[in-house]
Amino acid sequence: MTVALFLGVFHFGNPRRDAVHVDQIDILAEPCQAYLAALARQLAMYRPTRLLVEVHPSRIDQTNEQYRAYLAGRLEPDRPEVQQLGFRVAEASGLDRLHGIDEWRPLMLFGELLDYMADKDPGAKAAFDSLLESESAEEAHAHATMDLRTLLLRTNDDDIDRRNKAAYLSTNAVGAGDSFIGADATARHWNRNFRMYANIQRHTAPGARLLVIAGQGHTAVLKDFARDDPNVVVESALPYLRDA
Repeated sequence: MTVALFLGVFHFGNPRRDAVHVDQIDILAEPCQAYLAALARQLAMYRPTRLLVEVHPSRIDQTNEQYRAYLAGRLEPDRPEVQQLGFRVAEASGLDRLHGIDEWRPLMLFGELLDYMADKDPGAKAAFDSLLESESAEEAHAHATMDLRTLLLRTNDDDIDRRNKAAYLSTNAVGAGDSFIGADATARHWNRNFRMYANIQRHTAPGARLLVIAGQGHTAVLKDFARDDPNVVVESALPYLRDA
């Protein structure tokens, strides 16, 4: 049996590629750095045998070159979570490399969905715009008022996971009976996550202890797959986040 721990994060580097994006907490500030160091020590106590990160397998060699530079003290500090958390956890756990599980396709059809709603279903477009505005405002408030520990507890909360998935379902019926653009766009997101989970499954084995660090939009779905997988037992990240 494989044990898997999924740690959902907001993207520390703030690439602004998601529909909801805000000014984020400064991950390089001293309080965040202190918490990340403590969190890495806590996650090492999980005893991961492999660390899986949101990097495409075709680029993981470059990531591992950076990891070796990090271990040697030659890597300039940068914000992305792979370095700020992944490298710290790998070092604390005595792991010599990280493994990539990301998959870039199929593309989301987000632009096509927005264009369809603007042209043929303005009511759905208005409702979706209102949802994005509300979620963006809440996310901005969280980053302006919460410390990193609280933010990461939030990105690993089951209720927040459900809200994330519900946002995709909010447009699922758009074009039903015609183009099914809403359902197709939603299916593309789940399809990408199925591919990412297939990459995770490549690392399952009796006795394996996998630690998966990825964006919360992915871990919300990946945890569902793992909970239904008879070969995997899911361990909660919340105790490690609370104790750091």
